[in-house]
Amino acid sequence: MRITVSTVILTGIVTSLTAFAPGKLAGQSAQEKATTTDPDTLVYRVDPIVVTATRGPRVVSKIPRPVSVVSQVRIDRLAPNTVTDLFRTLPGLDVTGVGVNQGRPSIRGQRGQRILLLEDGLRLNNSRRQQDFGEIPALVDVTGVERVEVVRGPASVLYGSDAIGGVVNIITRVPAREGLHGEASYRHGSVEGQNRGSARIYGRFGPLSVRAGGTIRDAGSYEAPAGTYGAIKLSEDTPVLNTGVEDRSFDLRLGYEASPRHSFFGKVETYAADSAGFGSVDPAAYAPGQPEIDILYPRQRFTKLTAGYRAQELASPIADRIEILAYGQKNTRNLNLGFAHSFGPGAGMTVDNRNYTNIRTYGLRAEARKLAMPGLLLTYGMDLWRDRTRGTDHNTTVITGFGPPMTDVKDTPQLPDASYLSGGVFLQSEIQATD
Repeated sequence: MRITVSTVILTGIVTSLTAFAPGKLAGQSAQEKATTTDPDTLVYRVDPIVVTATRGPRVVSKIPRPVSVVSQVRIDRLAPNTVTDLFRTLPGLDVTGVGVNQGRPSIRGQRGQRILLLEDGLRLNNSRRQQDFGEIPALVDVTGVERVEVVRGPASVLYGSDAIGGVVNIITRVPAREGLHGEASYRHGSVEGQNRGSARIYGRFGPLSVRAGGTIRDAGSYEAPAGTYGAIKLSEDTPVLNTGVEDRSFDLRLGYEASPRHSFFGKVETYAADSAGFGSVDPAAYAPGQPEIDILYPRQRFTKLTAGYRAQELASPIADRIEILAYGQKNTRNLNLGFAHSFGPGAGMTVDNRNYTNIRTYGLRAEARKLAMPGLLLTYGMDLWRDRTRGTDHNTTVITGFGPPMTDVKDTPQLPDASYLSGGVFLQSEIQATD
């Protein structure tokens, strides 16, 4: 008789703290259920492990709040353009924005700066992004993502005020197997004329680990099929302007395990995008005479440097596990806003606004976890970050048809140069009354 055993391997979590009671590892799941679906096949169903909701590993069935986990298997199956595409089938989530890279999450109607976007537990949000839109998850290359965790609902105690609507934590892969491994992929999309190529390598050589990869993509605009959309009727397939993009990303992570209890890592990542914007249909296709509005990001550049230290299984009276993370990121972008309206033959108004923003963010997060006594787990620490923003605006308004053209030029920034400092301490206690 031949017996086939299917197992699920959980990777990518760097932790050692026991969940609550001594002797029970956090990665162990008492919820594992073995069911025999065929005499020759034994299948184990393992609860996903989540770290975002409580800042420590938990099986999802033991978290008393709504959490969704998108695994690497599902990511590979869906082949998304960005992380945001993974949210379309999750309960309580929606996607705002149109375009290859402009999608953003909406959780229970909350969006923008009310949703905290994290990468490996570190914030990608900044104070300069529009309140209703927020930062784009496309900053993180989806080909290097291990899983995505979504907490639906307030998480401000652990993450600050901009987590009032929820948290999206993009967790990237960490090399787990000895030796050097790699993968490469190519994608072609006929709808938007997309061509994307990516390559990645993963390596572990004793205490050293390396991960590197990059993606290059060139995609054109989508087309809206002929039909009726509320009050808008399209008689034929119509291009959706500014939904394409030319972008590229690269990341490199180096890790070193000084001992089984102490490890260090450093990471650099970049993202560059050109000719991306907010999708719109030319009013001439459905309502001639209506104003034309064009919103385009002709250029965006993002660079982030991260360094971290983790200690685990400590024989310390104040902590069993300590993690210290520091990062700096630079985010620059150009935004062009065009407006054109005709008042009649030979008369009209055009507005051309060109904005440039430079945002530099520096942050530090220190966190400790301590099993104070059987059944009492403490998580505490501090979170500090600072935004420094600089920007310029150039606005030109031209009115024609009422005598000589009237031109008005303004260079006053719409938002002043500013610095924003945020800091806080947090303490969370979890009590397990019984087994």
